[in-house]
Amino acid sequence: MVATTAAEMENVVPIERSSLYMLRMKEEMNELTDKLEESMNAIALQRGVVHDVEKILDAIQQEMKIAADSDEPEMLSALVHDQPQVVEIEELKTRVSIFSCVNPFIIINASPTFIVSSS
Repeated sequence: MVATTAAEMENVVPIERSSLYMLRMKEEMNELTDKLEESMNAIALQRGVVHDVEKILDAIQQEMKIAADSDEPEMLSALVHDQPQVVEIEELKTRVSIFSCVNPFIIINASPTFIVSSS
């Protein structure tokens, strides 16, 4: 009677008999779960960064298309600074072509649009 009353008054704690190997495996599982959660958070952050870079790339492609189709010597661009600035179109084409030769990750094809290569 006393044992039953004491058990009802307190929280019941289940006791599990485990080997040392089982305890190590549980600890490793907890660590791997934490690493997985951290990795998933890092992936979510990187997706945001990739989205931002894709928006910038699209804006650059649009401005390059406008520059290629334009007969004007200058155009306004707001990609470098927050405020629009006057850019000479021929200088822009020259700088972009030089940059694409120096940086192998960005290639400009026949039409003035960027292609980001994975190699």
